[in-house]
Amino acid sequence: EQSPDRSRERLSHLNLHGNCIRKLEGFEGLANLRVLILCFNEIHKVEGIDELVSLERLELGFNLIKRIEGLRGLVHLQVLELNNNLIYRLEDVGVLKKHVPALVELNLHNNAVCEVKS
Repeated sequence: EQSPDRSRERLSHLNLHGNCIRKLEGFEGLANLRVLILCFNEIHKVEGIDELVSLERLELGFNLIKRIEGLRGLVHLQVLELNNNLIYRLEDVGVLKKHVPALVELNLHNNAVCEVKS
């Protein structure tokens, strides 16, 4: 029988859709997590997930996020869903290019972005 810690290490997909989560915490030890779904929660800030180095897909749609931040360690992240949040600064996308080099899909549909600087 596997210990809970061992099972946690092997977890590759985690769906926490619609759980009234306000703060991202408790993700330590999920080194093999590739997909994390956190849509329809009450998350205000992306933090506490920079150790999820294997993460390839992160879904954060329908939350209360205002800034694109807290993603520095996610070098394998390919898909980032941030639709239906409160994001208003597109300048943060430039930071993504530098710290999330594998990103190929970014969804910012239905946010509060009101100005795009060239």
